[in-house]
Amino acid sequence: MPDPKDRLYDLLPVYIRRRDLESGGPLRALLQVIAEQVCTVESDIAQLYQNWFIETCESWAVPYIGDLIGHRPLHEGGRAANPDEGDCGSNPIVSVRRDVANTIHYRRRKGTLALLEVLAREVAGWPARAVEFGRLMAVCQSLNHLRPERGRTIDLRAGDALDLAGSAFDLLPRNVDLRGPYTPGGVGIFVFRLKTYSATRSLAYCASEADDAGEHCFTFSPVGADIALFHQPFPDPDPVRVASEWNLPGPIRRRALSQRIEEGLVIASPVYYGEGQSVAIWAGSKAKSPVPANCVLPADLSGWAFIPPPGRVALDPELGRIAFHPNEIPPQVLVTYHYGFSADLGGGEYACPDSPSDDAVVYRIGGSGREPKRLLRTTLEKWKHEKPANAVIEIGDSSTYEEEESHIHLDEGQSLTVRAAAGARPVIRSIHLSGERGGRLILEGLMIAGRVEVTGDLESLRVRHCTLFPGHHGAGRPAWGILLRNTAARLVVQHSILGPIQIERTQNDEPSAVRVSDSILDAGGGAHAAICEPGGETAWAVLTVKRSTVLGKILAHAIHLAEDSIFVGRVICSTRQSGCMRFCYVPPRSRTPARHNCQPDLAVAGLAQDACAAAEAQISPVFESVRYGDATYCQLSDVCPDEIRRGASDESEMGVFHDLFQPQRGDNLAMRLEEYVPAAFKAVTWFAT
Repeated sequence: MPDPKDRLYDLLPVYIRRRDLESGGPLRALLQVIAEQVCTVESDIAQLYQNWFIETCESWAVPYIGDLIGHRPLHEGGRAANPDEGDCGSNPIVSVRRDVANTIHYRRRKGTLALLEVLAREVAGWPARAVEFGRLMAVCQSLNHLRPERGRTIDLRAGDALDLAGSAFDLLPRNVDLRGPYTPGGVGIFVFRLKTYSATRSLAYCASEADDAGEHCFTFSPVGADIALFHQPFPDPDPVRVASEWNLPGPIRRRALSQRIEEGLVIASPVYYGEGQSVAIWAGSKAKSPVPANCVLPADLSGWAFIPPPGRVALDPELGRIAFHPNEIPPQVLVTYHYGFSADLGGGEYACPDSPSDDAVVYRIGGSGREPKRLLRTTLEKWKHEKPANAVIEIGDSSTYEEEESHIHLDEGQSLTVRAAAGARPVIRSIHLSGERGGRLILEGLMIAGRVEVTGDLESLRVRHCTLFPGHHGAGRPAWGILLRNTAARLVVQHSILGPIQIERTQNDEPSAVRVSDSILDAGGGAHAAICEPGGETAWAVLTVKRSTVLGKILAHAIHLAEDSIFVGRVICSTRQSGCMRFCYVPPRSRTPARHNCQPDLAVAGLAQDACAAAEAQISPVFESVRYGDATYCQLSDVCPDEIRRGASDESEMGVFHDLFQPQRGDNLAMRLEEYVPAAFKAVTWFAT
C-alpha cells in the first residue's frame, strides 16, 4: 500500500526519483513535508463541508447550528468518570446533537398529544402518557355535534374504570375546576420514572414463618418481602398514537390480570401471564412448562386468608404472593417476574460493568439445569484445591444457592471475584470470609440473604451492585449487613443495598477504612445504627460516603469525606478536627467534622433560636417509601423540600439517586412543553411512578 506522504513524490518522472535516490533523497523528504500539509488542508476543507450538517458536524458546531434554527439548549446533566471510585461516571441525560436534529421535526408536529410523549421520552428519558383534561370535563353538548362518550356520569358498574381512577389512564368525567388541571386548556403529562427489571426462574420463598401463612404460601421475592409485580412495557411502534397501559412500565393490577372467560370463571390474562410474558409460575424445579393460565386465579392474598380451590393457584400481583391448595404443595416453586425500581442498584439481571479479569481463572456454575443446592460449595472446594492467584467464580442463573454459609479463605496475595453472569441474579445465604495479608474479594451482582462476616488480615472487600437483604423492619426479622471482625480489610461498597455495617476492632490498630458510594445503607430508620460496633458503640473506622442514602445512625471514629448524601439518623464522630461534610443533609444535634453547604444548616443560618426548630422540621427528607421491596424504595417524594431535591453540589438531588439528575430532567421537560404546547393550553407534569 503506497505511503500517503509520497503522493506528490510518486507523481515525478522515474528518472528524477532515481537521481534523487542517488543523492540521498532530499527531494523526497521535502515533498513529504509538503504532502503532509496538503493532506491537512484537504481534510480541513472536507470537515468544513461536513460541519454544514448536524449529523456529521464537529461538537463545537452543534450550538451554532442550533442557534440558526432558534434551538433552546437544555441541561445536559451527568457526572464525569472517577477512576479512583472504579466507575465510569454517568452519561449525559440528553444528546444535544440529537435534540437539535429533531427540532424541525418536532415543530412540524406541534400541538399533538403524541408529540408531548415523545418529548418526555427524548428530552427527559421518561416514558409518559399525555392526557387532554378538557375532553374529560362534563359539559353541555350541542345538539348538532353530540359526543355521547363525553361528559357522562360515573358508571358504578364499570369496575375497571373505577380501578383506574386517579391514575394516568383515568377516563372518568370531571366537573370544571379552575384552580386545578380540569380546565378546557389543561393538559397532563404523566411520566413513569421507575424502570422494569426481570427475575428469571428464581426460587420463590416459602412464607410459612410469617403470621397467618402456611406451607402452601409463597412470595415472589426470594427473601420473603412483599413486592408489586410490574409488566414488561411494549413500546408502540406508531408514534402518532397515545400510549396505553401496556406500553408503559407500571405495576400489574389484580383486575388487569383477571380475564373472565365465562360467568363465575376467572383466569390469568395471557397478556401478562405465561412463558415469555411478565409473570410465570413453575410448580417444581423439573417442570418443563409453567402452570397453565387457566389454572391461575388472580386473587387478593392480604393476610393469606384466601385459599384457592383444588387444581388452582392463587396469584396476587399487587403483593407478589402465591397460594396453592394445602393438599397440593409442590416441593419447589420457581417464578419468573418483573419488578420496578428507580435505578440499576443492588443485585439484578441488568447489565453492569465487570471487574477486570483478563488473567483470571474462571469457574462457571449454574445455567445448566442442575440443582444449585451444592454447586457453589463444590466450586469453592475446587478453587481452594487448585489455589489460583486470581480467580473468578461466575454464576449463570438466578437460582437460590441454599448452603447455610459459604466459607472463603484467601491465601496471601490471592484474589477472588464471585459475580453474577450477564442476565442473572443468584441468591446466596451468607458468606464468611477470612484470609492472609494481601487477599482481595469482590462480590458483584449478587443477592445475599444473610450476613457477610470478614476476619483475618485481608487487604480489601469490594461489594458492587449487590443486595444484602436489610430485613423486614418491625416484623421480627434481623437486618443483615457486613461484620468486620478484627480485620484490617478495606471495605468498598458501590451501587449496592445493604443492612448495617458493624466493625469490631481495637483502638491499638489503625482504624478501618470504609468507602460507600451510590448505595443505600439501611438499618431500619434513624433510631438504629447503620455503622457502629456490634454492641452499639462507636466504631473504630474512618468513613467516606458519596451520593448515598443512610437510614440509620452513624457512630464512627471519623469521617474523611461525605458529599451529596442523606443521613436520616444522627451522625456522631469522635474526631471532628479532620474531614469534611459537604452538600449533605445531616440531622440536627449531630457531631460531625466541618460542614459546608449542608442542610438544615443553611436553612437556619441567621434565624432566631425559637424559629430554628420549625425550620429544621421543615427542611428534612421525605421519601416515597423506606421499606425494602417497594418499587419507590428511598425515592424522594414530590413534596420533599427543594433544599434536598436540588441540594447536591451540582444542583441534583442528594442521596443514592443523585446520578439520575431528575431535577434537570424535569426542568428540560418543562422547557420543551412550554415551547410545544399550543397557545391557551397549560401543561402540568405528574409523576405516575
